[in-house]
Amino acid sequence: MKHTRQVIALLAGATLAAGTAMVAVADHHGGEKKNPKDIHDVMEWTHKGRESMVAKVRDGNGTAAEIETLLRYYKFMATQKPPQGDEAAWKERTAALVAATEKLAKKSPDAIENYKKAVNCKACHDVHKPKDE
Repeated sequence: MKHTRQVIALLAGATLAAGTAMVAVADHHGGEKKNPKDIHDVMEWTHKGRESMVAKVRDGNGTAAEIETLLRYYKFMATQKPPQGDEAAWKERTAALVAATEKLAKKSPDAIENYKKAVNCKACHDVHKPKDE
C-alpha cells in the first residue's frame, strides 16, 4: 500500500511538471501573450509572417479568440506613442484598426474589407516605423 501511494505521488508530480513545461513551451512558441510591453511586441506576436494571426484574420480564417486578442493588442497600441511621425496620424490609424477589429468581433458583413483597409502595413510603416528596424 505504501508503495502504491509513492507511485501515485510520483506520477502526479511528473504529470504536473510535464503540464507546466508544456504551458511554458506553448507560450514561447506562439501561445497567447498576455501583456505587450510595446508596439514591437504586438507586431512581432500578431503581424509577422505569412501564417500570422493577422494573415489568418484578414483571409477570413481567424478564430473569435484571435480577433479578441488582436482587439486587445490594438487598443494597447492606440495608447502608445508612435516611434516616429505625426501622433495625430497614429491615433487616427490605430482608431481605424480598433474600429475595424470591433466589426470583425461583431461579425459585421463588411468587416473583413474594413479590416484589410485598416491593417495596411506599408502605409503605417512608411510614416511611423523607424528605418533601422
